[in-house]
Amino acid sequence: MPDTFTVTSSDPTVVAATVSGNSVALAPLSAGTAVIRFTSGSDPSLVRTITATISPGFVQSTTIYALSGRTTPVAAEPAAYAETRLTLTFDTPPVLGTAGSVRIFRQSDDATVDIIQPGAEIDAIGFPGQDQLRTVNVERLITVSGTTATIVPHHGKLVPGTAYYVAIANGVFGNTAIAGTPFDGLGKVAGWSFTVRPAPAAGATSLIVDDDGPADFRTVQAALDHVMKNAGRDTPMTINIRNGT
Repeated sequence: MPDTFTVTSSDPTVVAATVSGNSVALAPLSAGTAVIRFTSGSDPSLVRTITATISPGFVQSTTIYALSGRTTPVAAEPAAYAETRLTLTFDTPPVLGTAGSVRIFRQSDDATVDIIQPGAEIDAIGFPGQDQLRTVNVERLITVSGTTATIVPHHGKLVPGTAYYVAIANGVFGNTAIAGTPFDGLGKVAGWSFTVRPAPAAGATSLIVDDDGPADFRTVQAALDHVMKNAGRDTPMTINIRNGT
């Protein structure tokens, strides 16, 4: 016979647990850790637990910076590449923190499309919707070289013809400034936005990859994704790779 059960949270101010029939909804409410305890109605000794750790909420800075010449893509770029690497140049070498995140939001409705952490990450290589993806461990998607930070979005998160903006939590980059303004994070009001260029024609049989010049794609992987998604198994394809890294 179907069993009944009860659910409790060790800290309802962090995670609230609500039971509806045989379904349980867990609602994160504040930063912290809570243990969710499931107990069988027929056998109280039968218990299962889930530990939920809730990170602090993402807060966007309201500071305005002089971003001209400081970012790639440039602010309001109308034709960015979907596989672009984001860069932000500071006045002095920033200290890369261990908390917070960089987030990419869709401009039209403020929906979060990517969350990039300062530490080790996991990425899935392949085009969105592909039946088989390659999951890889990545040492880090946020790096610092001199005064420039490079941020690599997760694979396949940005969609052609769509506008986005970048936000950075306070603490990701510390002890630095932009054009003399102390850096305390980056919010929507700072204006680092861009629009992803349309994808090459689905029927194209020759593609160009270049890291800094006119091209169809910035990375070989993006070109391969396009081929695997659009070309027939027996269709000859050429990918021209220009000099670069």
